[in-house]
Amino acid sequence: MVFKCNNCGAKLNVKKTDEIVTCEYCGSVNKIEFSTNNYIRNITGKSKKYTKISVIITFTMIAFGIISSLIYSNKNSTVLNTDDDYYYGTFKYNYYQDGGYPIDNNNDAFLDIVTIGLNIENSQNFLQIIDGKTGERLQSIQINKEKKPKLFVVNKEYICIAKEDFTISIYNKENLSEIKTFSLSDKVDRYFFSDNKLYFETSDDNKWIIDFSNLDLKKDRFKFKLKNRPGRYIHVNTVEDGNITYTVKKKKKSSKDVFSVIAKKGKKEIWNLPLGFEDVTWWDGPVIVQSGQNIITFGKKFTSDNLNYLIGIDKTEGRIKYEVQKSGKDCRLYDFYFNGRYVIANINGSFHAFDPSTGETKWMVGNICK
Repeated sequence: MVFKCNNCGAKLNVKKTDEIVTCEYCGSVNKIEFSTNNYIRNITGKSKKYTKISVIITFTMIAFGIISSLIYSNKNSTVLNTDDDYYYGTFKYNYYQDGGYPIDNNNDAFLDIVTIGLNIENSQNFLQIIDGKTGERLQSIQINKEKKPKLFVVNKEYICIAKEDFTISIYNKENLSEIKTFSLSDKVDRYFFSDNKLYFETSDDNKWIIDFSNLDLKKDRFKFKLKNRPGRYIHVNTVEDGNITYTVKKKKKSSKDVFSVIAKKGKKEIWNLPLGFEDVTWWDGPVIVQSGQNIITFGKKFTSDNLNYLIGIDKTEGRIKYEVQKSGKDCRLYDFYFNGRYVIANINGSFHAFDPSTGETKWMVGNICK
């Protein structure tokens, strides 16, 4: 059955055994209720049978949709859906490497995928492609250090970088050649892909569209509304492995955030592993990455003791098998994901590849975290 997130409208698959579903795009938790005849309550979905109540509700929703469409039409605006096949990211720190988004190099599916990111090295900006298997830098080009990247987007063919000088540049993803640069009226704010077009807003409230079919930039003449804007690729706090679901949950306890990993088979809880992390200064996630038969690894951002953790958990027993710890005031774990072979972590602006079974570092690209 199809579930539509109550917060962002993203379409998610649900089972009859599900009680809650966490949106993989915006992170919101949605409660699901089923009636005795298996109709879904509080969600938008499809059913093979209809009752009088469901028919009334259906026609009411259709009427509401028609009225809403007329209202939007009168306001000369449109609602756009985004495409799930893209990876998104923004730059939080001018002097740290960011990105690390997986792109398929058509070699053993995702086993040897290529990671892509921006690196600021020796006060210079580099756009580079890194081999996800070996950590080898395959390609790299320098970007003027006075034009610091502020936004980074990758689609199936192009890399789009919005820079500090109010320009946005389009690069070929295969050879990193710069195709075109456009001048904007202000810095880029919101952005998303839809129908092979990049829609974005600048801080002066102007709307812009880049049409990749002819690489044309134009100022939008109508207002558009973000209906289903996905979050970053790595922000997932629930994964399914067969009929078992693993979730990271956060609870407030005496004004502190306490995190646990919970394994469920249907409604039955198999195990609950408290992590014991409290006094979280900054948390962006959390993230679970499925990696192998027995291990789930997930990232802990930095706490008040300035320690960072990558933790491997036995999926069957619910116990911690290993911890990879990084210490130091500025040694922070920003993002990480599983590329089918290694756990790739962006730590303090450098990429680290960990063996998901042991936590052993296989390769590292960038400055050593002190």
